[in-house]
Amino acid sequence: MQINRFLDFLKAVKRSSPHTLRAYEADLRGFHMYCLEKPFEEISKYEIRSFLMALYKKNVSKKTVARKAASLRSFYNFMVAHEGLEQNPMELIDPIKQEQCIPRAVSSEEVDILLNAVDPTTFLGLRDRCI
Repeated sequence: MQINRFLDFLKAVKRSSPHTLRAYEADLRGFHMYCLEKPFEEISKYEIRSFLMALYKKNVSKKTVARKAASLRSFYNFMVAHEGLEQNPMELIDPIKQEQCIPRAVSSEEVDILLNAVDPTTFLGLRDRCI
């Protein structure tokens, strides 16, 4: 099966972690089930968009939808390069933009707490205070 060959490729060539492999497998099998196990070569960009929209309607986070889309994009790139697929339908779908999280600034009180937490009478405490 194509999913298994793709996972073998990720493991052997890309040296993907077990966590990454599990995520790709879950994403691809979920998508394949959504498409009623239709052959991947016959799945159109419309079906892919429908799948992604269904995830949004289920209130799946934007980050998760973006990861699933990235899994599909990578899988279809593999299909083009190694399985003879002529075109990657994911090329016709814009990448999902993720919101950038700006870190919260540390208050002066929090800085004081951090500085006072180290022991300045030890070498490590002095080092930590300087940092």
